[in-house]
Amino acid sequence: MPVERLSATAGDFFVSFATGVEAARTRSPASRTSRRSPTSARAGLSVELEQAALGHVPPGIEVSIYRIVEEALTNALKHAPGSGVRVRLARTESSVAIEVVNGPPHGRRHISIASGHGLTGLRERVSLYGGTVEARPTADGGFCLAASMPVVEAA
Repeated sequence: MPVERLSATAGDFFVSFATGVEAARTRSPASRTSRRSPTSARAGLSVELEQAALGHVPPGIEVSIYRIVEEALTNALKHAPGSGVRVRLARTESSVAIEVVNGPPHGRRHISIASGHGLTGLRERVSLYGGTVEARPTADGGFCLAASMPVVEAA
């Protein structure tokens, strides 16, 4: 698949994802949505988005959520093509949690030289907000990128 097609398709997913984050702000806290992205499937991934209502999230944390998911999906495309990916966004009273889990690769891996800056940059970004990032392999040969950031409600 040409790089241009991957980029365009990933862009379509992120527009859909960003729209979903915006919509999650307006749902009641108890509501939950799960949906699949047909555009991400064309890029070589089957992505399922599971999100609860996020309520008000400060803009910096909102951008961090987007970047975490972006990095995880980019890594899944490179290192686990054809895998299924689950993106989960959850909110508690005091924090927001992001978890992106992909399965093992089902296709030919894209050859790339990893710089390692993506995860390092995410750790730095999330630590600015007092959060944590965990990146680890899963038992089935996939990978999990999880982050949590505190969210303080305005008084």
